[in-house]
This record gives sequence, C-alpha cells and structure tokens, in this order.
Amino acid sequence: FYTDSAEDMPLMEIVGYPIAINPDRDLSAISYQNNWPVYRFDDKGRKGVGNYVRTALTMASLIPAAAKGLISGTSSGSWSNGRNSMMASFGDLGAKFAGINLAVKGEEKLWSHRPCVFILNHQSNADMIVASKLLRKDTVGIGKKEIQKMPIIGQILTASKGMIFIDRGNKEKAIEAMQPAVDALKNGTSVVIFPEGTRSYDYTLGSFKKGAFHLAMGAKVPVVPIVIENAHDVMPRGRSLIQPATIRINVLDPIETKAWKKKDLSGHISRIRDLYLEALGQQEVKVLGSS
Repeated sequence: FYTDSAEDMPLMEIVGYPIAINPDRDLSAISYQNNWPVYRFDDKGRKGVGNYVRTALTMASLIPAAAKGLISGTSSGSWSNGRNSMMASFGDLGAKFAGINLAVKGEEKLWSHRPCVFILNHQSNADMIVASKLLRKDTVGIGKKEIQKMPIIGQILTASKGMIFIDRGNKEKAIEAMQPAVDALKNGTSVVIFPEGTRSYDYTLGSFKKGAFHLAMGAKVPVVPIVIENAHDVMPRGRSLIQPATIRINVLDPIETKAWKKKDLSGHISRIRDLYLEALGQQEVKVLGSS
C-alpha cells in the first residue's frame, strides 16, 4: 500500500507492505519509527521565495528566544531558568521557521541518564537547532571560539552562558577552558558536544576528538550518543538556503564511563564511533592481508 499522508494510517497498519511516497511530516516520522520504506521524488535544487524567507526567519529566531529567556530569568530570579527558556524556545522557533520535523527513536534515553555528555555527529548548520529542540533544558554546549566572534549570535551565547568556548588550536587553553564543563556536570547540568569538531564535505563520519570523552570520564558521567541521520537535507554543505525536511534521529544506549581508564580511552572512542558508523550505514570495510 502506497500513500503520502498520515491520514491513511489505518490502512498502513493492516497491510503487509506499507510504503510512504513523498510523505507529509507526520507520516515521515511514523515511517522512520516503524522502519517502513520511504521514497521521495522531488527537486531539492529548486530555490523559491519561500526558502529565502524561511532561512531569514530561522537565522533570526535566536533573538526572540533570547528575549524570552531574559524575561523568564528576570521574573524567576534564576539565570538557569532563563537559559533553559532560551534553549527550548530557540529549538522550537528555529525548527518551526525552518520546516524541520524530528523523527526520534529512543527519545526516552535523552532524559534517563542526566547529567551526562551528549555527543552528536555534525552534518549541517541546522544541527544547533536540532540539539536545542531535542535536549531543551539543563544543558550547555561546547563550541569553537570562532562562534563567540559571530555578530549577535556570539554575543547572545556568551551573555546567556549557554556555551563554553574553546580554542581548538591551543591544547593547554582548551583543557583549561573545559573546567567549567566539568563543574557544570558535577552540579547536574549536562554538556553537548560534536566530537568531530567540524562537518565533513561528503557527510561521511569524521574522526572523533577526545575532549568529550575525557570530560565524561573525568566527571564520571555517562556518554549518550545521538545519531543525526540526514540533517544535510535541511541545509546541505555549500548551500545557504534552508529546505524543509524531516530529520531522523537515533538516540543510542547511554554508555557508562565510571570504570574507564585513560590508557583504554582510544579503544572506547573507537567502539563508540563504530556504533555511529553502523547506525549511519557507513561501516568501514577492513581487508585482512594474507601471509
């Protein structure tokens, strides 16, 4: 049975082979969560006026979100409440303006092991919106210091203390800058990091830097891997316009770090990266030589 609408769910649930063709947002999410085949036939390269408007509104969504956070923090007398309000509002507003719908597997794992270190693979400029909408509260991010210099966005993130900025080119300063993240974890606030550090040009998973895992091991908190499957559908690398899309998210099982040893860290990181490769269908082929 083929359909493009969630209105046909009663039939989709009883047939032997349900297939979604150019599904609407609700059916996209339901199909992903039920592992139903999805086929899309459209022209992603087309640029319309709507995409320009959508992009402008999405980029500006941090401003009203910050204003709401300021009002919430001032009225409650809690900077933490204000930051939480800003984060949730930015995720909701940004996703709404961009036309982003999230289809999430394992959503309960986003809340079951906090505080923790959330790690996400990096595919698109839309990833910050995705992280904000998923995690919503009691979380701070770690990002490169260049973000701090961005007009408006950098100033808002600095003032809200919603992000810890590090200098990736200076190892000693980077380690020192991570101390507030350790303190945050010990005080019950989770941390979100993109361990690749930057996006790949062809969407293949990059190597993982060790910072996120050092942080989790030092604070003795779990690592919660979040796999973003197709954020590049919203804003492919090299393009400046946002396109509406359903982004598929797979939250993997939390990984405890209390028993980790520094000498074994590379092995732990390699195994976690393998989980991402498997979830993304990018398993690396290992060729065994003969002797």
